[in-house]
Amino acid sequence: MKTLLKKFNLGLLIFLLILFPLGQLSRLPLPWPEVRFYGHEVIIIVLLLNCSMVILLKQFKWQKARLGKPILFFFLIGLFSLLINGRHFLGREVLVGSLYLWRWLAYASIYFLVLQLNKKPLAKVAEYLLFAGVASAVLGLIQYFLFPNAWPLVADQWDPHVGRVMGTFLDPGFTGLIYVLTILLLINRSWGKGNKQLFTIGYLLLAICYLAFLLTYSRSAYLAFLVGIGMISWVKRSGKFFLIVTGVFLVSLLLLPRPHGEGAKLERESTISARFINYQQTWQIIQKYPLLGVGFNLYRYEQRNQGWLGDKWQVSHAAAGADNSFLFVWATTGTFGLVSYLWLWWRMIKLAWRQRQQSWGLILLSSSGAVLIHSLFNNSLFYIWIMIWLWILSGMVEAEPRN
Repeated sequence: MKTLLKKFNLGLLIFLLILFPLGQLSRLPLPWPEVRFYGHEVIIIVLLLNCSMVILLKQFKWQKARLGKPILFFFLIGLFSLLINGRHFLGREVLVGSLYLWRWLAYASIYFLVLQLNKKPLAKVAEYLLFAGVASAVLGLIQYFLFPNAWPLVADQWDPHVGRVMGTFLDPGFTGLIYVLTILLLINRSWGKGNKQLFTIGYLLLAICYLAFLLTYSRSAYLAFLVGIGMISWVKRSGKFFLIVTGVFLVSLLLLPRPHGEGAKLERESTISARFINYQQTWQIIQKYPLLGVGFNLYRYEQRNQGWLGDKWQVSHAAAGADNSFLFVWATTGTFGLVSYLWLWWRMIKLAWRQRQQSWGLILLSSSGAVLIHSLFNNSLFYIWIMIWLWILSGMVEAEPRN
């Protein structure tokens, strides 16, 4: 029974990564316009149910997982915050907000399930994780050359990106971060490998992902890339590698095409002003609900009550989160939630640091650095595709010594 369940979960994880590159294209319509639900989340729900069953049958002791207690603690604080603040909102709004909290827990179940896998299943997951990233980059380049103009998507509340890779995720910032994570994965997996054929294939895949990454024109993704490369160079003690990569990157920026449109201007200031306004609004909510926050996730409804959103607040893609993941946690779960979430990240980084001399440990360490710096300008830590990536990496790092 236990072996059969593991095989079933492995199949679900692989299927999840096959659907990963579809991004926003897998979104399913729901009667609640402010709720986003994607095809792959059917798999996520099944994974959560399977994880719960494994724990209840005592086939897996979640307490022994390094991230188990911080995950549970943050979930409970989020739940308590939601219940305490529920009186300020309609019952339907509290119900919708609770879906986001359960979604977060469901994605965290990926970590527990990966943790139970043995060497061969882990290798399979690694292959499909690489497939997910590379396939996303290929689809991004196809979009760039065939559909460089995103104006038709404005009617569905997406930003009008012109001449940029936005991929199937329809947002250059998040798309660029996914490409960065793929590049870091490729670099770490191919470091020091002597097989010329594998090196050639890896170089080709790296070139595809790097080109797609450059064409996002995302400055936050560019910064995340440099941080990830810097951490690899630091652990490997290779300053030469960092200087070479940084030099190639700077030359690449000079060679980038400059199509018409604000988004392709690296010196643009409009997004900087918009982020400062967003930070100020988030800080006002923090001051109003300092200890337990407004409730996870009632942020959209609080912004509506403050009059910061327009008539289409229900369908806006930017209304449910802030442009800084840590400010978002603080605003929705308060100081208690922020402390518990920082604890979770401290345990994750500590896990990666202990295994930094191993392949997956360094991948998690460099990827965490990239995502954390990116999360200062976007709500990256709660972007569902980024959560999939990080939970898989965390499970693989913790399982690696055992295998």
